[in-house]
Amino acid sequence: MPRPAQIIIRSSPGIDRQHYLIRLDYQVENPASRDARVKFQLDGEIDGQPFVDDFELPGDIAFNFASSASRLLRRHGLRLCQGAVVRFRKEHDQVFDDLRRQLGAEPGKPVDLQRMASLAPVQPRCAVAESIVRGRG
Repeated sequence: MPRPAQIIIRSSPGIDRQHYLIRLDYQVENPASRDARVKFQLDGEIDGQPFVDDFELPGDIAFNFASSASRLLRRHGLRLCQGAVVRFRKEHDQVFDDLRRQLGAEPGKPVDLQRMASLAPVQPRCAVAESIVRGRG
């Protein structure tokens, strides 16, 4: 069984307005199979409040982990002015490259678009989007 991997992200004193320590653990299951899955676990503290959360993605769309992680971190109080990929580029690239290696991903390898669409947030992200969805816009 492949080993679990981990990255740790800390706030930078004097730069970040929030104090946080975020640990992202992930493990690839059945990496050689079409049924490959990646299990992610987030834990740590945001502004002194501990949190633990997890999510799982199919192997072919596991590279979209930053979107799922960002959504969960926002739910736990992290304020991201920029997307997680921009703010934590080094850490993102480290996980992305490791997943690519473990899953044997190659450019041009097909992705199940129906599964990708299922990752879209169920709730609208802002009041404007909500008003459009509800027919008030």
